[in-house]
Amino acid sequence: MRANLAGEQVAKRPGGFPYANWGPGAAILGVFVALGVGVLLGAPALVLGGEHGRIEEFEPPRFERAPAFDDRDSTDVASGIRGVTYADHETEIAAFDDHDNQLSGSPFGSFGDSHGIAANPRSGRIYVSDHADSSVSVFEARPDGQPPALTATVQAGDLPAALAAEFDPERLAADSSPAGGGARGEVYVIDRGNDAVLRLSAAGSYRGRIDGSAVPGGDFEFDDSDEGNAIAVDPSRRRTGGDVYVLASHDGGDSGTVWAFAPSGSHLWELRAQEDQDFCGIAVDRAGGIWIADAGGGVTRYLPARRPHRPPAATATRLDTPSDSCPTAFGDEGDVYVAHAADGTLTTTANVFVQLATALGFLLVPMALAAMRGASGRREIFARLGLRRFRPSAAKWMAAAIGAYLLFAYLYSTLVVVPHQKDIAEGFGAVPIQVLLIVFAAPVSEEVCFRGMLFGGLRTKLPRLAAALLCGLIFGGLHALTGVSAVPPLIAFGFILALLYEKTGSVVPGILLHMLNNSVALLGQ
Repeated sequence: MRANLAGEQVAKRPGGFPYANWGPGAAILGVFVALGVGVLLGAPALVLGGEHGRIEEFEPPRFERAPAFDDRDSTDVASGIRGVTYADHETEIAAFDDHDNQLSGSPFGSFGDSHGIAANPRSGRIYVSDHADSSVSVFEARPDGQPPALTATVQAGDLPAALAAEFDPERLAADSSPAGGGARGEVYVIDRGNDAVLRLSAAGSYRGRIDGSAVPGGDFEFDDSDEGNAIAVDPSRRRTGGDVYVLASHDGGDSGTVWAFAPSGSHLWELRAQEDQDFCGIAVDRAGGIWIADAGGGVTRYLPARRPHRPPAATATRLDTPSDSCPTAFGDEGDVYVAHAADGTLTTTANVFVQLATALGFLLVPMALAAMRGASGRREIFARLGLRRFRPSAAKWMAAAIGAYLLFAYLYSTLVVVPHQKDIAEGFGAVPIQVLLIVFAAPVSEEVCFRGMLFGGLRTKLPRLAAALLCGLIFGGLHALTGVSAVPPLIAFGFILALLYEKTGSVVPGILLHMLNNSVALLGQ
């Protein structure tokens, strides 16, 4: 056996388990150095690969995707006035024609922090809320590309005293339905400060409110994060025309609920998001179809129930949109516009680059550590890290590992909680790239790093079970950002793979099981 250059005692290994002449300290430090190297290699993508905001357009009747436009951070979107689409950019409003070209009189307005815009195609009025000065601005659209004219500003002093102190306007919806008088239609404003929906006249004067006392739970529970709340008015000629739909995301965006109200303010029905949904945006088409956006991605069409006071039912019509694409609006011709804010997510190319950089870090640092501690040549480096052939008898240990993990996963899901991890696959684009990164690159690099380097180093000083448990804890803990509820199963998975490595003397069985696990997860997503 080669002398230990670091002067550490090399523990004897059972069954040909590879020796690692680096101790627990170097092994644990190596994991974090590997993470740092991955971040360093991926830094260009992190700095330059941020996604731009955009508005996606879907054209009827099949709602095929048209080219996206407006690469700024749009917090809300409205459309329908002579083919013009309006994008709320927080401090100003940008206007685009029906060919998605920005109009010459755009942008217009001056706001401190706006997160709400609505347009009434019958009256030509545009309404914009502003958090900064607690106001709602009323504009009159003008032809020939001229910027809309400001005709009124609704402020706290224009409201009843009971509402003025806490007035905090956010999302808005204009009533352009025949039932609402068309051009004379009212505008509804989510007032987060008072946990109510205010009803204003077309010109901006206060007409009344819908508050939490009208809903079964007695509270709208509006989210305070500028996301997840939404409101829409049915513009159709159906019996539902003029109905108001209010979406609130349950104070934190955990799932979301939609409440429906008649124009009189009486409560009609309630629709709660399912376990795998996160309602965050809503719009209504001219046929009365209700389109609800999911923060996880996608916009689904719901149809009103035939029986009164029953919630709508989801249809098979669904738009494929990125995650956190919530604000939704309809144009003159039935086009659907969905705003996607620049929320810090990365482009597909940048996501792929970062994943590859992370995998390289997990491979290069263990190889460097083995070389620094006496391994000479690629073959010996690989052998020290467990990259070597394994005996056919390893099959029984692989079967035992699968059984143990499935048993733990079943008990955890049944007795504790069903684990949930963030879907990172969609960020990698095409399916072959997803398979390459998730099914091949991640298992190989993680097994070399966590089992080959980390567990190998821990076993120089620690007993088998203690080393395997610590290896699992570090492995699972570093995956916490993808979903806290999935950490315990990942700890168990890392623990089992470490024991499998010791029993077989190779990380290859662990790589194969890791590939199988990731393949199942990818298919599930």
